[in-house]
Amino acid sequence: MSESSKTIMAGSSMESRAREFDWTWPCLSIALNPDKQIRSLVCGKYYVALEYQKYHFWQPFNPLDIQSLPDLRHYGINYDTYVQTFPTNPPAAP
Repeated sequence: MSESSKTIMAGSSMESRAREFDWTWPCLSIALNPDKQIRSLVCGKYYVALEYQKYHFWQPFNPLDIQSLPDLRHYGINYDTYVQTFPTNPPAAP
């Protein structure tokens, strides 16, 4: 891994070496949030970089697709603040 591509978690066992667990970051963003109001979700570059979107990696939900957010209202989880950060007319996919 090049010096410029290292993350703050690079030395941690939580960093996925083969990128097979990058789907866990959005899930952990919800699970470890001290508040039930979700304001942001951490995700890897595999969610946002166009060159990776063609691979269709498995993910429980896409943090960039508000329709796919898990319904956790039963647990008091609320995405209103998070959803408000999205543009009303997102750009079309290439």
